[in-house]
Parts: sequence; structure tokens; C-alpha cells
Amino acid sequence: MQTIMVVLLEESEDVREDLLSILLSTLGRENKGVAMAARRLAMNVIQQCVGKLEPSIKQFLLSLMSGDRKLVNSQVECHGVIYDLYCCAPQILSGVLHYVTGELLVIGDLLAF
Repeated sequence: MQTIMVVLLEESEDVREDLLSILLSTLGRENKGVAMAARRLAMNVIQQCVGKLEPSIKQFLLSLMSGDRKLVNSQVECHGVIYDLYCCAPQILSGVLHYVTGELLVIGDLLAF
């Protein structure tokens, strides 16, 4: 299955948003409806296709965190996805770290009150 997904992604011109959403929806430790094998599969595919997926994942995460995305897959849990991406392909997060830092600062300010 992993080989098929890697070949499909590597040979496609663009990464389809629905495929990316499905791949990312398996990530996150709080996602109780997803088997650990599916999560590991997604992480392995992301790790093997990091060059192809990096721009699409960065754009997806930025849209998700900024609230611009109109039809966000409700199964994509942003913080869990970021953690799992950090575990399998940390270089993908280089373009979104300042947004995560800003979000953490806002949360810290809210908790201080």
C-alpha cells in the first residue's frame, strides 16, 4: 500500500487537496478513530514524499491556522498533525513555525488571565 501511494504521489503533477486532506486526517494522537497502522502509513508516505508534499502541506497548515480554509476537513486536528509532521518530516514545518509560536503566545496570554 505504501509503495502504491508513494508512486501515485511522485508521478502526479500536483498533489490533490482531497488526497492531502485524507493523508493528514490520519495524523494526530487524539484521533481515536484511526488505527495506529494507518497513522504510521501516512507518516511513512509523507517522509518518503517530503519533496513533493512539502509545499502543499505548508499551504494547508497555513490556511488551517489562519482560518482562511472554508471547507476544512473536520477530522484534521492541527496540533496533532504538527506534532506527527515534526516526528516524520520536521523540515516541512520550517515555513509555519512562526505561526505556531504566535499561536502559543496567544494561548499563554489567555491562560495568564
